[in-house]
Amino acid sequence: MWIDHNIGWVLEISGLATCSMLLYALAPRMVHEFIFGADVTDSFVILALRSWGIMIFGSGALLVYAAYHPEIRDAIMLYSIAGKSSFIIPVLFDSGRLTRKPAFPMALADVVMVALFAWYLLS
Repeated sequence: MWIDHNIGWVLEISGLATCSMLLYALAPRMVHEFIFGADVTDSFVILALRSWGIMIFGSGALLVYAAYHPEIRDAIMLYSIAGKSSFIIPVLFDSGRLTRKPAFPMALADVVMVALFAWYLLS
């Protein structure tokens, strides 16, 4: 099946794209304003955004790792599906407020990744 033969590069590309969210840890106000169109000034929220960026980066690094370690691949993909779903669901069901923000195409990209991961896991 196609997905079985191509899962390595799917995981690499998905992982590297996910790793880009390390920017949230480095520049949380700028990235949050770009993605959601909302400025953040509260120091506790900025701390949470930094933590969120590091956790998303870790998920991406695990996906890259999974590309080369099939023995742990299923668990990492399930973890990633759960994490990505926690972003996808609120963005896609936000009454259309985010359709003109970068968050929307990012959520759609995550939908594609989740679909590919699920296809692999079910094959």
